[in-house]
Amino acid sequence: MKLRFSKGFSLIEVLITMGILAAGIVFIFRSFAASLAGVKLSQNITNACLLSEAKLWELSQRYRDGFSFLEQGSDELEIKKFDWNLKLTDVGITGLKQINFNISWPEGAREYSMDFSTFVYKKQQP
Repeated sequence: MKLRFSKGFSLIEVLITMGILAAGIVFIFRSFAASLAGVKLSQNITNACLLSEAKLWELSQRYRDGFSFLEQGSDELEIKKFDWNLKLTDVGITGLKQINFNISWPEGAREYSMDFSTFVYKKQQP
């Protein structure tokens, strides 16, 4: 009787390897999709902060110069709609006001919101 030695892989070894490889590829694609969603959320948070900074600066300049300003509105940045509203509150010191600013935007099925608060001073004319 002559023994036969094989120098290749058996079918079962190839199938097991393909299964492990397929599971690894699925895991990599899911991780990639989740990281893309995280990047998009991070980008929208950054855009919301930049828009908030611009609106707060605009409001403080308009208040100091004695002009009127909008108390709510919406802006579109990179195909994303950001809704905002603000409230100017007297703090009891002549010329000093507190600005409360809220910005919100939809992200998938959720609604994200950020709040900012600062003070603005208008020098009184003698």
